[in-house]
Amino acid sequence: MYIVMVRLEVKKDKINEFINESISDARGSVEFEPGCRRFDIVQDNEKPNLFGFCEIYNDKESFEEHLTYPHFKQWDRAVKSLLLSEPEVSFCKPVFPLMDALWDSKRNGAIENDYFESGLHIIHAPKYIKSEKVDDFITAVKLDGLGSTHEEQGCLRFDVYQNINDKS
Repeated sequence: MYIVMVRLEVKKDKINEFINESISDARGSVEFEPGCRRFDIVQDNEKPNLFGFCEIYNDKESFEEHLTYPHFKQWDRAVKSLLLSEPEVSFCKPVFPLMDALWDSKRNGAIENDYFESGLHIIHAPKYIKSEKVDDFITAVKLDGLGSTHEEQGCLRFDVYQNINDKS
């Protein structure tokens, strides 16, 4: 898996336009790109002009191909003037879950319900770990992920990613 994490700060009067353009890109990505497994758009509750994208691709080549699709090019053109600053982009690999995970956001037979369109509580917490403690942290967070996803009824996902360019 090749995971792209993006942080974006949008002009406050352009939030709805940004959301519409981003949903169009995300939908095009998961529906038409065979290498795009998931494309999550997350909006900060306290600062609604802050957004995060979590894009999951089969590999780096699938992400590079994503940049050539018409829906991405349309998004890129449309949102440049809506942003307050350059997006922050991190390239990551999964720490938890691993190979047995259901990465795909588009699943045949999935239930469509308004409940899944809103009301989910997402915690995005970047953590920087001392280099000598990274292995210990990964061991501990995997156990936390197993416990959370198997024992906590309300925990739908527990994803942990590691930046491939900065292992801390």
